[in-house]
Amino acid sequence: MKRLLFLLSIILITIVSSCQQDLPKDTPKWLKEKIKEIKKDIKLDERNGNPTYRWVAEYSKGSTIIYQYFVDAVNSPGTAEVFDADGNEICYFIPELGSSCGSYTHTEFMHGFQKVRTIWISK
Repeated sequence: MKRLLFLLSIILITIVSSCQQDLPKDTPKWLKEKIKEIKKDIKLDERNGNPTYRWVAEYSKGSTIIYQYFVDAVNSPGTAEVFDADGNEICYFIPELGSSCGSYTHTEFMHGFQKVRTIWISK
């Protein structure tokens, strides 16, 4: 009986842990919190019938590190928010509404930055 309970516990732990997406160990604390908020937004969008695909990626240009959070909604154009390494929003891009990056387009703003890695992708 104890052996059966032990095996069931192992199976349950495996199932639960496989459902969680691990973030890289060096992900900044502020970004982990942001991703938690994003996950809540995704659940709300799904309940409202507006599923979205979202991801967070890290970019660098020399010693400058930025993080981009991108939302690709089914019923609207994608948006992007760009943060510095400390979690301060640098600017955002919303097609048809504009951006907070002055006269730069998203492509112009990101020019010269190289993608380092994808930190997180929604399922």
